[in-house]
Amino acid sequence: MNKPCRQCEKEFVVTDDDLEFYKKISPTFDGKTFEIPCPTLCPECRHIRRLSFRNDFNIYKNKSSLTGENILSVLSPDKNFIVYSNDEWWSDKWDPIDYGQEYDPSLSFFEQFKKLHRKVPRLNLNTDKLCEGCEFSNQISRSKDCYLTSSSIDAERCMYSFRMIKTKDSVDCIFAMNCELCYETIDSNGCYNCRYIQECVNCRDSQFLFDCQGCSNCLICKGLRNKSYYYKNKEISKEAFDALKKEIELSGRKGIENRKKEFADFRKSLPVKFARLVSTENVTGHNIKNGKNSQNIFDGENIENCSYGINVNDSKDCMDVNFAAANSTMHLEVMCTGVDANNILFSSDTWPNVANLIYCDSCSSNTTDCFGCIGLRHMKHCILNKQYTEEEYRKKVSEIINKMIEDGEWGEFFPHSISPFCYNESMAMNYFPLEKAEAEKLGASWQNNNYDADYEGDYYLPKENIQDYNDDTEREKLLSGIIKCEVSGKPFKILSKELAYYIQNKIPIPTKHYSVRLAERFALRNPRKLWHRKCMNDGCQNEFDTTYSPVRPEKVYA
Repeated sequence: MNKPCRQCEKEFVVTDDDLEFYKKISPTFDGKTFEIPCPTLCPECRHIRRLSFRNDFNIYKNKSSLTGENILSVLSPDKNFIVYSNDEWWSDKWDPIDYGQEYDPSLSFFEQFKKLHRKVPRLNLNTDKLCEGCEFSNQISRSKDCYLTSSSIDAERCMYSFRMIKTKDSVDCIFAMNCELCYETIDSNGCYNCRYIQECVNCRDSQFLFDCQGCSNCLICKGLRNKSYYYKNKEISKEAFDALKKEIELSGRKGIENRKKEFADFRKSLPVKFARLVSTENVTGHNIKNGKNSQNIFDGENIENCSYGINVNDSKDCMDVNFAAANSTMHLEVMCTGVDANNILFSSDTWPNVANLIYCDSCSSNTTDCFGCIGLRHMKHCILNKQYTEEEYRKKVSEIINKMIEDGEWGEFFPHSISPFCYNESMAMNYFPLEKAEAEKLGASWQNNNYDADYEGDYYLPKENIQDYNDDTEREKLLSGIIKCEVSGKPFKILSKELAYYIQNKIPIPTKHYSVRLAERFALRNPRKLWHRKCMNDGCQNEFDTTYSPVRPEKVYA
């Protein structure tokens, strides 16, 4: 079935498998099954809507609404939200049930949910008690001494990074697993002492690699397997490699930028495989390992019967989910869930140990069978944070869904207007960058206020070469000075531990704000959408779905 997207007006396909899943997951209340309708938005617009409900990187100075103490928060101070510190939010000093409200059939459900959404206290940052020295990080667990690092687990001494899993001593990386001493590394696993690499596995002591596995001491290479001392995919002597490596180390910031351009041109000159799929069966998407019967899925591992998702791991029977992991099953239109989560519909940030939640937000810890609730823990049969008996709950939910069907709300995820974040603060901006007018057309808000850090001191222009910081005087000038981003104009400073890392690894001091560097790394990844194409290898008749668009210069092979 083909449908026009209500948002972008592009045509998209609703498959028979999609329709079967909607039927399978449709809930029953008071003896009636409420069928979930076909989506009105295309997969990309559905991703955008969900991702606008998560902010990983923008952290502000704020105050606790409970104590007035200074805290850091993903919610900027201009927003009309109640914000508690991590310890306060998880304490028994407040009860989400106290904010419960009666359902009003004269108003739309989303109107009432938004009212509740603005009343219930929100968590400032999502870090667990197993973290140590990660005060300036968010969405992070079991990690130590990380700075401005998010969506990470078991990370140590990482800075300015995203999705660091069991990774140590690495800076400016995204999607790095089991890595150590890596810099500007993207979508790589098991790498050591590597820089400027992407989609690599088990590589070490190398720079400027793409799709290489088991390689060491390689420079500007693509698609190699188990090679050592290679330059531009050709074997060279150890002496020649050492000379090239030394040249790069001494070339300074401009030299590194020239090498990046050289590497980009080299990559385009060689064919690329249509998708990165490892141990998969009947799977379309990119960056998937151990997957079965999953379509239009990106960045996942150990999945089955999952579709239209980004960052989905250890999950089964899920559709339209972002950030799902650790035994997630039977979900539809969910932003962030996992750790034994089952049967979650149209919800955000619901984990761990939750089940049968519909249109809920920030519910956790054995909360089950709730509708339109926020911040609940260990609760059951609640609607808009108000407690009901099981019989009352089922009748009331049936009433609400019937009204939602009349209002055209049933089957839709929360609208952009309910999100606690502006579009340019949210993960949607990282995956699907938009201009202000484009975001506002969606119904999203835009952060216009300037919350740049108010540093004191003189502006400082970093030296071209890291070797210039071998003396104490220049190091002190750098650490006390303020750097103005050459792209955005935003001010930033270099931390002492950050400088030590650059000196140790002979990396030039960055002249771009970390938010700009992050955006540039995301831009190096293919868009999380698919095009149907034919293999470009002469004589091959295979067709496939790929993240490489037809306008790109690479030759794409099956």
